[in-house]
Amino acid sequence: MILRAQRRHARYCRYYGTEVITENLNKCECPCVVSGTNPRTGTSYDKMALHTLDRFIAQQKVRELEETGIIKPPEEQYTIEEAFDRYTMILTNRRRKEGTHANYRTLYNSLQEFADGHRPKIKLLREITFAHLTDWIGTWELKDSTSAYRQRVVKKLFKDAFQMRWIPENPAFLLEPPKGDESGQTMPFDLDGELPKIREALPHWWSKRTNRRGIWSFHPDTAIGLVTLLDVTGMRWSEACVFDPKDPHKLRKVKIGGQDIYCYFARQKKTGHMAFTPLKPEQADLILNCKWLSSKYPFWNGRTGTNEWNHRFVGGCLRHLEEVSGVPHIRPHRFRDSFAVDLLSRGVDIRTVSRLLGHKSVKNTLDHYEHYIKSDQDKLLTTLLGAWAMEKPRKLKNVVEFPAAG
Repeated sequence: MILRAQRRHARYCRYYGTEVITENLNKCECPCVVSGTNPRTGTSYDKMALHTLDRFIAQQKVRELEETGIIKPPEEQYTIEEAFDRYTMILTNRRRKEGTHANYRTLYNSLQEFADGHRPKIKLLREITFAHLTDWIGTWELKDSTSAYRQRVVKKLFKDAFQMRWIPENPAFLLEPPKGDESGQTMPFDLDGELPKIREALPHWWSKRTNRRGIWSFHPDTAIGLVTLLDVTGMRWSEACVFDPKDPHKLRKVKIGGQDIYCYFARQKKTGHMAFTPLKPEQADLILNCKWLSSKYPFWNGRTGTNEWNHRFVGGCLRHLEEVSGVPHIRPHRFRDSFAVDLLSRGVDIRTVSRLLGHKSVKNTLDHYEHYIKSDQDKLLTTLLGAWAMEKPRKLKNVVEFPAAG
């Protein structure tokens, strides 16, 4: 009898008891074994484990056994929990940020819940197939943009696991993240239309939250201070969240041209570059005189992770600011983009904008905002108008004229 792949039915399988071994690999997802005699070596195998549940991998291993007479030793068999714990150590060695660890931990909790509820139960990371991943992703109730981000994290995780030989094949190789329409969620605000509406509605944003209970409902002046900080400074959310006005090395009051100006210096976590932020006194009053949410930070409780805090801020404060102002898709980073675009539209030098944003290189600023530079736009229009003025009628060759009617 030649070598052939079979399945050994487990107790949880509906075929258990009728046929202990079956050659139909499509019936279920029980462990695969090999039986028969190798025609090359004459070696017989009786239900030898192939260490896989995937029928394609099982058939490939049987062909390898026929050609070489050996089966490669199985990869390290980690449970899902063990694999994530080891991967967390790898991320730590790679000096990944705390937010990256939180993202992978969220994915682990979701994947573990799916694996525990699957029948048959999935215990090992190497048992996860492409079909399992698609079923798991189908249980997510997320926006397209969030789902796309998580799928990129999943692909990175399984790619690394495959390269480290934790799994025989990469089941996430064929995953295609959704390409949903973000509907302007990452675009700057309209400086003449949307931004004035937001600033006008800001003092009244909590008017529709009288029957809702949440931290921003009880601290409307804090919410106003945080939105004002994002609006007038162009800070990233991660920097605004841990804004510390008590530090004299970061916030200084100086007098320039007879006018008091608050200057804020802070090292950016993302780039490691120093950012300089000037504040007008009336802006600083809204930011500095609001009620603080913790003893150290005015806009953060100091306990919740910054990613989760961002979700609460967007879902609690900004969502209702959208209702009051009528401006859709208000997100923290849109204030940063609008801050940069507003300065560039007023003719501010790109290097100055780069310094205010805390970019490590002017190239980063150019990559994001080059098409908003006013001098470049004026030059482009002048060149185009000059070309139009010099335009002369030309004779076109190879033109076939239609015969006159009649």
